This record gives sequence, structure tokens and C-alpha cells, in this order.
Amino acid sequence: MNPPARHPYRVARPATIAWVIAGRHIRESLRNRSTYVMGAFYVLLPLVLAPFTLRPLLESGRRGLGVEAGVLMAVYLLMAGLLPCTWSVGIAAGAFAAEKERGSLTPLLATPASNASIFAGKVLGAVLPAVSLALISVGAYLAEILLLFGPRGLGFLPAVLALLIVALLPATSLLGAGLSAMISARVSTEQAANQYGSLILTLIWFGLLTAVLRVLSWGILAFAGVVALLFVVAIGLVLVSAATWRREEVMARR
Repeated sequence: MNPPARHPYRVARPATIAWVIAGRHIRESLRNRSTYVMGAFYVLLPLVLAPFTLRPLLESGRRGLGVEAGVLMAVYLLMAGLLPCTWSVGIAAGAFAAEKERGSLTPLLATPASNASIFAGKVLGAVLPAVSLALISVGAYLAEILLLFGPRGLGFLPAVLALLIVALLPATSLLGAGLSAMISARVSTEQAANQYGSLILTLIWFGLLTAVLRVLSWGILAFAGVVALLFVVAIGLVLVSAATWRREEVMARR
């Protein structure tokens, strides 16, 4: 007589379980055709806008050109990265609510996978596609600047500021996905999750733009501190959400 098969979640480590859930969630999000339409829009918008505003500035020859051009390049770099990062909020909004409506969440909850593993997997499944698209968008933007204006034009962009903006992208995506997943796990419908997700996007955009403009006047070190703080808050939010989630109530409704 053959021994009973052990459930894969029972023998896997929590980190492995989280990556398995993340991979499944990524595959499901990429099946949506609108994903590719929005992804193309996010990447193309900064590429279309940047030449029309940067070319007159770089060709004007006015004094103070370097600082002004560098600030504008940094703003477009921020746009090129943050627009794709907003995708993580939409993906995370359906991480729990949509699966509850379809009835596909209950089998996962019946496994030995911990709340932390489930939340980590869902959030990673939302963050990784968004950050990957953001890096593609940033690379395309920098390549366009290099192609149109050469190394001298690209040199106006402050290198340290550019690196901090790139570091800001996963922090922002993680915070947005964490908030969205927390709400999605606690509402009953995907429509409600998406509505709250839209509100989260508005608050994040307004807050980030305000904070970036304010922090830049304080200096690069202050900006680095804000980026580090966002990472800490986002990770703490995911852990608290997992610890306070009552999965038994979700299972009892089915």
C-alpha cells in the first residue's frame, strides 16, 4: 500500500511557498489583455513628452541650463518609473477579492501555508511585474535621452538623484501593493477593492510628489532617508496585515 501523498505546502519552506504563490499570481495577471495596453501606455508617455520639452531647453544655451535641464530630466525619470509602479496596486486589488468571488481562494486557505506566506506571495506577485516594467520604462527613457542628446545631454541628470529615484520605485510599488492587498483581503468584491485601489493611487501620487519636491529642497540625504522609511513602512504593513487577517472567517463564508 502506497503512503499518502504529502501536500507540497506542508513540506516547503515559507519563503518557497511565497514564491510559488507569487509565480501563480504573476501568470494570472499577465493573462489580461488590458495589462499590455496599459503597460505600453506607461512606457510610451514619458518617451513622447520628454523630447518636446527637453530639446528647446538643451538648445537654448541660456545660463543655468545644467541645473534646469537636470531637474526636468529627473522629473521625467520619476514619471517613467512611477507610472508603471502604479500597476502593482491594480494587481494587488484583485489578489484576494477577485479570488474570493471566483471561489479559488478557499483551496489555498485550506493548505498549511501561513498568512505571512500568502500575503508575501500575493504582494510579490503584484510588485515584481510592476517593478520590471518600471525598469524597462526607465531604461527606455535613458536610452532615448542618450540617443537624442548624446552623453553630454545625459550628463545633466544628477547621478545620485537618479539612483535614489530608481530605489524609490520598488519602495513605492511595495507600499501600494501592501495597502491594496490589505484592503482586498478584507472586502467582499473585486469592485470594492478596485475602488479603494483608485483612492490609494491618488493618495500615493499626491503624497509622493509633495514629498519629493519638499525633500529635494532638504538635500539628497533626506531623500535617501525617505526611500528607506518607505521600505520599512511597506514591509511592516504586509507583516501586520498578515498577522491580523482572519482567514477562518473567509473560509466560513464558503
